[in-house]
Amino acid sequence: MRKKKTQVSGLRSQVSPPGGRFPRAERVHAYARAVVAGEIVAGRYVRAACQRHLDDLASGHKRGLVWMAGRASGAIQFFEETLCLDADVPFKLQDFQAFIVGSLLGWWRVDVDMPGFETIVAASAERGEPAVSEPGTYTGGRARRNGASATGKDWASTLHRLTLGEEVPAAQRPPIVRRFRQFYGEMGKGNGKTPLAAGLGLLFLTMGYDRAPEVYSAAAAKEQARICFDDALLMVKSSPELAKRLTILTHSITHAEKHGRFLVLSSEDRGQHGKRVSYASLDEIHAHATAAMVKAMIAGTKNCKNALIALITNSGHDRRSICRSYHDRSVGMLRGKPDDSLFAYVCTLDPCPACLARGKEQPDPKCKRCDDWRDRKVWKKANPGLGTICRAGYVAERVEQAQSQVSVLNDVLQLNFCLWTESSNGWADMHAWRNRCHEPALTLDQFIGQECTIGLDAANRVDATCLVLCFERTPGSGTLDPETLGKSVQAVLAESAGSVEQGAGSEDPGPQPGAIRALAASGYAIFLLTYIPESMVNNTTAANYEAYQLWRSTGPGGSVKNSQPSTLNSQLSARWPTWLTVTPGASTDFGAIEADLLFINQHWPIRRLQADPRELGYLLQRVTPELGEQVVVQVSQGPTMISQPMKEFEGLTASGLIKHNGNPVLEWMLGNVEQKTTSRGGPVKYYYPTRPTESQKIDAVPAALMALDGALRAPATVAVDPGMVVLG
Repeated sequence: MRKKKTQVSGLRSQVSPPGGRFPRAERVHAYARAVVAGEIVAGRYVRAACQRHLDDLASGHKRGLVWMAGRASGAIQFFEETLCLDADVPFKLQDFQAFIVGSLLGWWRVDVDMPGFETIVAASAERGEPAVSEPGTYTGGRARRNGASATGKDWASTLHRLTLGEEVPAAQRPPIVRRFRQFYGEMGKGNGKTPLAAGLGLLFLTMGYDRAPEVYSAAAAKEQARICFDDALLMVKSSPELAKRLTILTHSITHAEKHGRFLVLSSEDRGQHGKRVSYASLDEIHAHATAAMVKAMIAGTKNCKNALIALITNSGHDRRSICRSYHDRSVGMLRGKPDDSLFAYVCTLDPCPACLARGKEQPDPKCKRCDDWRDRKVWKKANPGLGTICRAGYVAERVEQAQSQVSVLNDVLQLNFCLWTESSNGWADMHAWRNRCHEPALTLDQFIGQECTIGLDAANRVDATCLVLCFERTPGSGTLDPETLGKSVQAVLAESAGSVEQGAGSEDPGPQPGAIRALAASGYAIFLLTYIPESMVNNTTAANYEAYQLWRSTGPGGSVKNSQPSTLNSQLSARWPTWLTVTPGASTDFGAIEADLLFINQHWPIRRLQADPRELGYLLQRVTPELGEQVVVQVSQGPTMISQPMKEFEGLTASGLIKHNGNPVLEWMLGNVEQKTTSRGGPVKYYYPTRPTESQKIDAVPAALMALDGALRAPATVAVDPGMVVLG
């Protein structure tokens, strides 16, 4: 029997190997089955992606999906037989890469925009059939143009036959378009994300379905965008077939036959809009300060039915970023939320079942059953190419660095293990902040008549100004649990107490160790008031615009308990109804802050107000006559002043003894803080907080530290817990 000759010409060819099967496409199914069966180490989100693929093979036809094995096989074949990573080095896809490429190019759906679709759906409705799951019958273009009724075999059956690899006459096939319009890939550094994205760009440039395709390598910075483009450039130079068909220019790769081009685009460039995008790779979107580039590329696909936007990245720390938005969308889809246009391959380490049941999204460092990033057995979950394209030795080096250098820990967690941190080099224990310190029922009216200390911080007149009230809690409202307050916390408090003793000869030695422990036995409660000018909140181009809009419309105003006369409750609700107090104009209205300080002093007598006079000098002068010179204290936020309360805040947070009401502005700013250290030429190390970028505000944290410092410097008003060991 003579074998039938076949010729490969990109995605459009339907290669027919012996038995009518597509062995390259079978790799996609084999990988999915192996991951689901536990034969390949993978995280829960990758397992969910694989299970989704298998489920859709079985029932996707019911909602208009079809698996085109020939097209998946053609895409994989393009990578492995046409592309070269270097001279004479073919691009051999790893199994996880074949799964990604095959899924992106193998899954299609019924074209709901085809002419006559509404008529066909209406006919399905008349027959009592679901309009989406089994959308009627396709009878060919001529019948639709003539207004023929939709009768015969339903699309679901036709799509199922195609998925199974059966031959279906062209006249019976409904028009199909690419299913996945967006691809979100999150995996560890060194696992071939960028070369894969570059290869997809060349595939769309040469083998796509668009005439005059526009392909873009886009990123926040020009240098980053060039990385993907340069990978594509090297592939063209190294692949004889592509070198014949494509022309390399300084900043582009062109395909004269198809009038196509492959370009570099960054956030630094003008004219991001108005593109007709066939494919765009957006690299390292965790580094994108705004969503502008992503939105521009997606907007450019409006007239391209088969376009694909690839968003590839490691994890990050900004939970309001476009990267986090796509991470959350991907996780929601993988958990079962319908989203047929998105393909996601999200690698990360897993919490144990018990922690997962308690709502923890990532491993708890204190839980021995959760995945530990130091354990080689779980490295493959975040690094699917481990041992092949990702060297195990490289990951081991990064782990060793993270263990010996605290300053690089968050960097390693983000880039190598896809764990989201609070900042690139975070300071605060945000897990403790959210779980041990959060007290939802905490309200200001619970402390009416009780003295408070206040910290006030302002970056400048056109930025946020933060006011933090700190209250000492009554004995018994907080306890020092020896198990919770572990050795690390004891060390922090001991170091803090030691630094107090060293400064005993100064004019203001600060809190004595006994006072620290006594106050810690009862704990603290803090509340944040944030003032921001209207022009800043309404700046639609600002990185924090969406967050500001949310916080100006939500808040604790309606949750004030009715434990005091209704007149006071109404005053509280009217005065601070939302998390942000927006003042008119382009600069912060310090008159509003002055009025609030006097109002606070009426109901919560201010024992001490600490503020840096550099931006608040006039305000402090105005309130001093009302509050008293002994109350208003001007301080410099240098390391020598801020270090001790920073250490104290760290210890109290870890022990759960500083309570808050879940203010999202405070949580955001606390998560942005990076700790810096200086010795000032002496043996004592001083801490001070910094922010990683201009848009990542931290003003609430210095305010909270000054408020806490004020409370610690005041005489202790509670007795020491008899079961407490006093340091010093």
